[in-house]
Amino acid sequence: MKVTADEYLPYEAEIGEIDEVLTFDAALELAPKTVTGVVTDAVTSAAIEGASVKFAAGEKEFTATTDADGKYSVELTPGVAYTMTVEAENYSSYEYEISELGEVLTFNAALTLAPKTVSGTITDEVTGADKDTQNKKETKWENFNTD
Repeated sequence: MKVTADEYLPYEAEIGEIDEVLTFDAALELAPKTVTGVVTDAVTSAAIEGASVKFAAGEKEFTATTDADGKYSVELTPGVAYTMTVEAENYSSYEYEISELGEVLTFNAALTLAPKTVSGTITDEVTGADKDTQNKKETKWENFNTD
């Protein structure tokens, strides 16, 4: 015997010989839905390739990786609450709570670059001596690059 219903996985069971009225219970599971989205840079809107997009529900985790266009796709069970976490190298992580996966099946994320710490000593270009920067109110950085 096979039981089917819209938006549910089919249920199949073997039934032997029936002598009288047959009564049975069938527990149907919701069919998974495809969740998609795009991960981009928040400033440039450029796609971020290789970002990890994780959906966690209790102890279960579903992970996808973005392609060259920043797109991802993952199969999730509707009616469940998920925590979506997006991580990519050189970017701050992004987290979003989905109270219940329902009609909305597209979740995009715009990541910001992670802050960087710059430290060092300012020296006189000619003498090589350390410059006194404690008594100055402002130090001007020209052509500064963190790469």
